[in-house]
Amino acid sequence: MNIWVFLIIGIIIGWIIGWVIDLIFWRGRYDKLEQQVATLNAENTTLESELESKLQIATVDSAEIEALQLDIDEVSEQQGLLTTQLVEAQTEIERLKQQRSELTSTAEAEMQRLRDRLNTAETKVAELTASAEAAETSSPQVIVKQKDDLKLIHGIGKTYEKRLNGAGVQSYAEMAALSVERIVEIVKAKQWQATEAPSWIEQAGLFATGLNEDDVMAKLGINR
Repeated sequence: MNIWVFLIIGIIIGWIIGWVIDLIFWRGRYDKLEQQVATLNAENTTLESELESKLQIATVDSAEIEALQLDIDEVSEQQGLLTTQLVEAQTEIERLKQQRSELTSTAEAEMQRLRDRLNTAETKVAELTASAEAAETSSPQVIVKQKDDLKLIHGIGKTYEKRLNGAGVQSYAEMAALSVERIVEIVKAKQWQATEAPSWIEQAGLFATGLNEDDVMAKLGINR
């Protein structure tokens, strides 16, 4: 379930990054249009100043009046074009503002929906985690004890091994930890049966260290 949580978080982050890129893109266009509008306004102001200057210096000379009229007409035409461009730019700015508002509303709604899905997923993960922990707690743990071949110990046969196993002695380490009295008690040897409990304990200790049968017998000088 953690993979789904990371996947959902990745989708959220990717969507937010895309939204931020779109917002930066539209913001750039918006700033560019505002700069164009400012430039057009400045040019319009300059042209108006030029028009006023030319009107002030106009004389009664018909040639100059005609020339000025031509300039006035040209300036008026340019002013009309600038006015049209200004109106179009303002219309585009309003459209971009509306689009940005719509994108913001959509992004907020989508983010809230994804938050709700994320909360639902986290709740589900928590429930499943709790269920798994409860199952682990309630499940009985089976402990498997190591079982060694005790018959490799010189002097212990099938009968003694069976009795030792029945008493819970399964490994060489467990055998080496017993006392001589406890071993005699477990194997229940008759008085006429020879028992070499001290040697058994010593052999078991060596076997527990990982030595093989030949090494143990050689180390203790036992002839089989």
